[in-house]
Amino acid sequence: MDDAAERFADDVPRIHDVRSISEGAVVHYYHGSLDPDQQTVRIFTLSPTVSDERVREAFIHAAGQWHNPSTHANIVTIHDRDRRPRPWIAADMVGGKRLDVVQSELSDPEIGSVIADAAEAIRNASLYNTSHFDLTPESIWVCDTDDGLSGLVDGWGLTRACQVAAGDTPVTAYTPPELLDSPDSGSERTDVYGLGAVAYAALTGTAPISGRDLDTAIRDNDITPPTAVSPALPDAVDDVLLTALAADPGERQSSAYEFKTAIEQALPADSDSPGGASAAGGTATQSPAATDSEPDEPNPQPSNAHSQDTQTDPQPTGPADKSDTTAGSPSRRAVLGLVGLGGAGAGLGWLFWQPLSELGRDFLSASESSPRPDSSDGRDPPSGEYLSDANAYDGFVDARGNSTVPVRVGGGDGLAFDPPAVHIDPETTIRWEWTGRGGSHNVVAIDGTFKSGAPTANRDQAFTYTFSEPGSTSYYCLPHRVSGMKGLVLVGGEELTEYTDSYTSGDRDSTPSSTLDDYLADANAYDGTVVNALGADTVLVGVGAGNSGLAFDPAAVRISPGTTVVWEWTGEGGAHNVIHDVDASSQSVEAFDSGSTQSSGTFEYTFSTSGTYLYYCTPHKAVGMKGAVIVE
Repeated sequence: MDDAAERFADDVPRIHDVRSISEGAVVHYYHGSLDPDQQTVRIFTLSPTVSDERVREAFIHAAGQWHNPSTHANIVTIHDRDRRPRPWIAADMVGGKRLDVVQSELSDPEIGSVIADAAEAIRNASLYNTSHFDLTPESIWVCDTDDGLSGLVDGWGLTRACQVAAGDTPVTAYTPPELLDSPDSGSERTDVYGLGAVAYAALTGTAPISGRDLDTAIRDNDITPPTAVSPALPDAVDDVLLTALAADPGERQSSAYEFKTAIEQALPADSDSPGGASAAGGTATQSPAATDSEPDEPNPQPSNAHSQDTQTDPQPTGPADKSDTTAGSPSRRAVLGLVGLGGAGAGLGWLFWQPLSELGRDFLSASESSPRPDSSDGRDPPSGEYLSDANAYDGFVDARGNSTVPVRVGGGDGLAFDPPAVHIDPETTIRWEWTGRGGSHNVVAIDGTFKSGAPTANRDQAFTYTFSEPGSTSYYCLPHRVSGMKGLVLVGGEELTEYTDSYTSGDRDSTPSSTLDDYLADANAYDGTVVNALGADTVLVGVGAGNSGLAFDPAAVRISPGTTVVWEWTGEGGAHNVIHDVDASSQSVEAFDSGSTQSSGTFEYTFSTSGTYLYYCTPHKAVGMKGAVIVE
């Protein structure tokens, strides 16, 4: 183990037996074993020599973009990631082979099936605002499963994003024209070009673009029809691939879903195609299977790529096996059918709490008859303040057209809903899936519409709720709302409007009284504002909130007479209680006391008299665990 890999292993105790595979100028590639199961993983980490903060942030962003959709069956799974000691991700080991290695062994319909799987991966990733922008035959894996061949998409532009942040413009024979001038921007149609380019190479044995000057060749877009290179291909393939490879993104298929449908129709699975790319050696007689031998190491950079950086970096392609990820699980269609029964009666409630290992994890795809949502709609940030400090918030994910949409609980660094903001149709089910990161979490609607139960760190936990009526619902994690673990679901409508943190019409009152400010000056989680819950029947306050578990959240709330405040213990920060003493300074005439300290349970009090009620946790008052209720 070299110095860089050895230092990495020393600094990350949960990864063992690290060995360096390749070390580029920007990204290092290692193998190692990940706790708790000592699973062998591929590790991609920023080079310790990189000091440019822009490159560091690019790695973190690209890693998060890959991680977000990585539970999908056609996307290589990310098992863990962190920013320390330097940004890194731990990806699956795939037991198959890269498409460029096995394409000559595949029939044309088999290639079409693998490319369709890759398109499905792109389609699902787009729901998370994730794009690839670096599709090549080396970034697609072919695995032999019980259900036939399966394609998995790897890499997700990780190394490329870092190179672009460093001021480089990496170009391959598969680079879409629009990335030449704007290397860090594109759309789903950019990845449609990549899918078309990869399919072209796999079916003909040659890349669609060649020559010493790739930039000029890509801009010229003089592409030979696939059937002119491989005459055995059906004529329909020309139309599909040349459309995908159009220089103008507006002339391509509008989405990965449209491309997938077209390539499946051009190369139906039951066709009697001669198979195999003619340029690569003829008809395949059997499909490649996962082997027990050492899998291919990542190709540092395709031979027909060029870059301003003289030292190449490893592409995130290396062994990662999802060939058995669906074994023993119901099909996606069957799972969606079961979840769709949730509204039929309370007797089916057990289904919503089954471990993900029993129900399967692919809940993002629309049914085959559902239209592909337009990923360009509804992503501008709303003008309200609720999401302004929400972790991982980077605009709305447009998931309209899907019957079930998954949201990770404990995404990002463990304190985020991922994605935090989604736009769905009425009668769509949101499925919150716990990652096991960031401590104990739950899902609580601000207006009391739904609640997942007590906070838990169980990574097999899941909770679902079907949204029937148009509107918006803000929600949060009770222990970690003050830390930014918040989300919002928008149902129906065409445009995003203004959303707030309110129970009624207001957001946060920025003019608290001097008495309140004086008392809460050192209160944890108090930022000088008061949550407006006027008119609410019930208000929930977390006991043991924040990263330290030593806060009430919200710290200050304004309610009407007759409202009941329910304090719920999160289980964090030790044992707590809720105490309000009546004295001259409290401006109240009612006392309340939850009793002795506890680490779980609830306490509620209905306020009947106007006034300011200042309260605290007895053992933690001195360290700022204080709160206030204003009744007016």
